[in-house]
Amino acid sequence: MPSFQITEAPSRLEMGAPDASGVTPPAKATFLVRNMAPSAQVGRITVEPLDGARPEWFEIAGAPATSPGKIERDFVYGGNQSIEVTVRPPPNAPAGNHGFRLRVAAESDPDADFVQGPAVAFTLAAPPAAPAPKKKIPWWIFAAAAAMVVLLAGVGAFMFMRAPATPVPEGLVGQRAENAASAVVEAIDRGVTFALSREGTGEPLTVISTRPPAGSGVDEDEFVALTVRIPDGPCDSLICRFPDARFPSATVKALAPLGFDVKYAPALTVAQGEVRVDAARIEEIRNAAPPVPVVRMPRLAGLTVDQARQQLADLGLGMNLTSVTDGPEDGRVHRTAPEGPTELPAGSIVQVFYRSEPCIGRRCLFLQDMVVAPKFMDGVIMQRLPQ
Repeated sequence: MPSFQITEAPSRLEMGAPDASGVTPPAKATFLVRNMAPSAQVGRITVEPLDGARPEWFEIAGAPATSPGKIERDFVYGGNQSIEVTVRPPPNAPAGNHGFRLRVAAESDPDADFVQGPAVAFTLAAPPAAPAPKKKIPWWIFAAAAAMVVLLAGVGAFMFMRAPATPVPEGLVGQRAENAASAVVEAIDRGVTFALSREGTGEPLTVISTRPPAGSGVDEDEFVALTVRIPDGPCDSLICRFPDARFPSATVKALAPLGFDVKYAPALTVAQGEVRVDAARIEEIRNAAPPVPVVRMPRLAGLTVDQARQQLADLGLGMNLTSVTDGPEDGRVHRTAPEGPTELPAGSIVQVFYRSEPCIGRRCLFLQDMVVAPKFMDGVIMQRLPQ
């Protein structure tokens, strides 16, 4: 069983149409990787191109420029990491259906201990055709232009009469990103966007700057851009999960009390560049029981019962002791159910089968926790009852 699991992955990535120069806008896909091993470990994460895609089309967030499609991440015991992959095809990349998948391997055994995620499909459209030759301008174009001038004059008058822009509140720089977003919503009822940066020396996930700056006006349909310092290590905030996406004021109000915790990512969707919240899914995640940790039980056959009991107790496992009548009478573990080595949820009960050592002699009659069992031709044999 691989020691990593890819618990969340998209099945398809929507790519934009290429511009006149043949450049397709980049698109991003986010994966959630979980450490299933009984201890902390390092994961090697790579992008595997499929269906004619090329390795140089892919970038993993945080990967070095020399190897943008490869990165190593430190995973704590039972920890999750959010992995963001940007698909950036070169100009005039071949049109058609392509794909890729994520591969996560344990650094200690990358050839045998690895997992491959599901294929993520995407389609590259053909660049637009060359413009047709210019034709003579019909007379009605000039009439339409005149009408447009009149329309623009009306729009200008409307813009002049509309309400003035609301100023961005003071004191956002230096605040935690979720607190600053909540302050924007409470003060001027505007949504926000988050831009990630490694510049600055402040605490991780604090606001470095705003656009527009404090005191400058922002219109009703505009969002306040908050530039946030990204953590050097793993990021457990939704701010890192949805960079540059727009968070409307309703979404900020729903996520700010939850601290923008990344565990609520399954309750979010992005539609037309805006992050939307599924309130029912939020409550489902909030009330869900925490996952049961998994431990690795070693092979116990050949140990004494006390040794087996101690090892199981150290792993948080229980023991159901069963005496058998076959095999040597050595007081040691003959077998277990399940057999080790194997992985079990913490708190599981392991069935341990053993055969006790014989007790021969008159002194055995005085032991209260013994049962007498006759053995013909050899006198009387005493056997210790299971504890």
